[in-house]
Amino acid sequence: MLITKPSFRAKVSNWMGTAGATYWDVAELGLAQVWFLVTVGRFSKGRSKGKAAMLLDSSTTYLIVESQKVLDMAKNPSETDKVISVLAVIPPVLNKSSDWEMHKARAIWRNEKRPDDGIAGIPFDVVEISDGSLIPTFPVGETIEREKLALLAQFTDESKS
Repeated sequence: MLITKPSFRAKVSNWMGTAGATYWDVAELGLAQVWFLVTVGRFSKGRSKGKAAMLLDSSTTYLIVESQKVLDMAKNPSETDKVISVLAVIPPVLNKSSDWEMHKARAIWRNEKRPDDGIAGIPFDVVEISDGSLIPTFPVGETIEREKLALLAQFTDESKS
């Protein structure tokens, strides 16, 4: 969740968008949980090295707090739009350091909790980062056991293809 304040609001230049539109130039990260920086590429049909290919025309990057939204974007690409990169932005409480860190996300997993497991048996998502570490998407106060995880999505760096 992003927390905004009226004093952080600014007007968008007319050449950038709709007249009278506004944006926030400052926002507070309201939750100590993993955020995702997701880049979606827009592709068109073309030719590369004499073969039919999908060519990257442009990309848009989104800051997303809910892992389910990342999963929806990755699992439901359109004919022209496809997730090409997912970065996990990890708060200090989860990366056990004094600062935020950003890593390429390899996969999102779900901890398949049973009713007798902690946190009232509620399943939660876990992001696997580039070094193979498993990070819960919010502070759960327990050890992540790989054998209790169900794979929901794997990511590759499509921007290099």
